[in-house]
Amino acid sequence: PPTLLPTTHPTVLSLPKVCSVVLVWLRDFYRDFAAPGLAATLQAFLGVGEESPYAAAAGEPGHASSAGGGSREWSSLVLVKDVMRRVLDDRLALLAGHAAYIAPAPPAPPPAADAPGGERAFRLLQLSPGDVARELTLQASRLFFAVPYGEFLACARLLAAHAPELGCPARLAALEHRIPPRAALRALAEGARRVANWVASAIVSEPEGSARVALIALFLRVADHCHQLRDFSTLAAVWAGLTSPAVRTLAKSCAEALRDPETLTLYAHLSQLCGAAAGGEPRETGALRAAMQAHEDVPCVPLLDPLLADLARVHGDCGAPDTTPQGLLHLSKARRLAAALKRITRHQHWRYNFPPAPHVARYLSDPLVLEPAQLLARARACE
Repeated sequence: PPTLLPTTHPTVLSLPKVCSVVLVWLRDFYRDFAAPGLAATLQAFLGVGEESPYAAAAGEPGHASSAGGGSREWSSLVLVKDVMRRVLDDRLALLAGHAAYIAPAPPAPPPAADAPGGERAFRLLQLSPGDVARELTLQASRLFFAVPYGEFLACARLLAAHAPELGCPARLAALEHRIPPRAALRALAEGARRVANWVASAIVSEPEGSARVALIALFLRVADHCHQLRDFSTLAAVWAGLTSPAVRTLAKSCAEALRDPETLTLYAHLSQLCGAAAGGEPRETGALRAAMQAHEDVPCVPLLDPLLADLARVHGDCGAPDTTPQGLLHLSKARRLAAALKRITRHQHWRYNFPPAPHVARYLSDPLVLEPAQLLARARACE
C-alpha cells in the first residue's frame, strides 16, 4: 500500500491495479504460491489471519485507521479482497491436490501366492495396450506436473544459447546433460528416453519372429491409446522407439506386421501425426501442434520440444536481456515469454484419474532397457 512506501518514492501504486495483477497471477501462474512464504505474504496482504501491517494501513476492523489516502482506496475494495481470498483458497487447495498427485506412489503389492510363476508370469503380450498406455500416461503426467515454471524458462534460455551447435530446432533430449541432475525437467526427459529405449529393447530382444510382429502391433496400439489420452509426450517416445534404427533393422518383422490392415492404418495415422526425422526422432508436425492446442481444459501431457522452442524463439527474436541496466523489466519480452509459458503450464492444471492397474505397474517397474549398441547387435542377429 502507498502508506508503506517512502514519501520520496516516484511510483504511485493503484490498489485496484495491484489486485488485478495478483488475480491474473493466481489464475495463470498459481503454482508459484506453493512456496509457503509467498502464500503467507499474500494472505497478510489480504488481512487473513494474524495481525497484518496491510490490514492496519487499510483501517480494517480491529486495527488502527490510517489517515493516508491509500487507506480510503483500499477500504473501497472489500469485495475485491473477498474474491482474492476465495481464489487464493481455491488455488491452495489445488496445490495440495497436485502435491498428493506427484508424491511417490507406494510400492505395488506382491503377486498372489497362487499366481503361476509369480511376477514373471506377466509377459508384455499378455497386457492390454490400453492398460499399458494409461500407466505410462500416469507416470509421464506426474513427472510433468513436478516441473516448476523456472525450469521451463531456464531450459528455453539454454536452447536459445546452444541452438547454433545443436541445430534447429534444438531438442530437449540434446540438452539433457546440461540440465541439473536433480531438476524435474531432466527427470521428464530421462523418462521419455527410457520409454523409447524400452520399446525398442522389448521388440529386438524377442527371439521369435511372430512375437516381434505381435509386439510391433501392440506398441502401435499403445501409441494410439496415448494419443486418445492426450499424452503426446509418451506418444512421441513410443513412436521414437518404433522408428529407432534398431527396430528399422528388423525389416522382415516390420513388413510382416504391416500386412495387417488395422496395423497398417494405425502406422499411417501415427506417421502423419508424429513424423520421423533421420534416426527415428519424432519431429513437430502441424497435426501434432494442432492436436496439442485443441486440449485446454482436460488432462494432457504435451510434447515439450515445440513449446520450449517457442520460448527459446522469444529470446532469439528479442535479442535483449530480461532487464535493463537500471534493473527495469523489458515488458514486451516479458509478455511474450509469459504467453509462451502459459501454453505449457495450462496443461498442469488438470490431473488424470485412472483406476489402478497393479499388474501393469509391477511389470513396468523394472523394464528391460538395452544400450544402443546392444540393440543394433541384437537386431542384426535377428534378421
